[in-house]
Amino acid sequence: MNLILGCMKLRDQGGAEAAIEAALAIGITRLDTADIYGAGASERAIGAVLAAHPSWRSQLSIQTKFGIRPGDPTTYRQDGDYVRASVEGSLKRLGVDRIDSLLIHRPDPLADYFATGSALMRLMEEGTIGRVGVSNMHEHQIALWQRVIPVSANQIELSLAHHAFVDVDVDVNCVDQHHDFPTGLLPYCMTHGIEIQAYSPLAGGVFSGAAGGPENMTGHALADTRACVARIAAEMGAEPAAVVLAWLLRHPAGIVPVVGSANPERIATFGSAARLCLSREQWYELYVAARGRPLP
Repeated sequence: MNLILGCMKLRDQGGAEAAIEAALAIGITRLDTADIYGAGASERAIGAVLAAHPSWRSQLSIQTKFGIRPGDPTTYRQDGDYVRASVEGSLKRLGVDRIDSLLIHRPDPLADYFATGSALMRLMEEGTIGRVGVSNMHEHQIALWQRVIPVSANQIELSLAHHAFVDVDVDVNCVDQHHDFPTGLLPYCMTHGIEIQAYSPLAGGVFSGAAGGPENMTGHALADTRACVARIAAEMGAEPAAVVLAWLLRHPAGIVPVVGSANPERIATFGSAARLCLSREQWYELYVAARGRPLP
């Protein structure tokens, strides 16, 4: 299953157990969390579930993140000593002796790439972490990290609402082109074998029943996209959320959506997304509706 269960909302053993069990039932075996989610509550909840179900550990790949220090103001920290302390804290909360994937949560302007990279490499050599990735970084930042560590993944926000990753390719050589997405990021990751993980792939459910809408979408684009999602879902006998996920999965970059939910019933609906195969026409219908203007 080419999906990851986002565990940001998990706070207690009961809720986490129900969510993880629902994920395993549809073939999702990867969990994504972070040391700051619920001030550590998400990791502790996962740890409690693993303690109650030891056999689940071998079925699950655990990914967590480090590097953000909440406070007034919130700061970023990624020096060598902090890396090890963060990892040790996550290991304790998760109740495991190895983190399968560790992501640098956000780029730190003061990061010492070589010192931090050396600390991460030592943790990999010790077997304490399996892989290292990044989150919210553009291709030039990734290239710097690649000088000192192998980068396995980049987790960024991608969805029908945040579709600028497609716009930057489509709108090349167009007048007044401006997109809030780093040009060349996806091709760079594809060229270097870096997995692209998409957080908030459902855009808060705005195309599948939730109220409100993203600021970057005009009124008619939001309404048109909702209608398009509903129509295609009806035609395919699928849930609207599955259609929204299938749109990302259809992209040749091999995008892996991080589906965040603590609702077992909702998690169960995600399984059909991997089985949906949108036609080229359906994919473009959704994109043009979300884009809110014709292709050039």
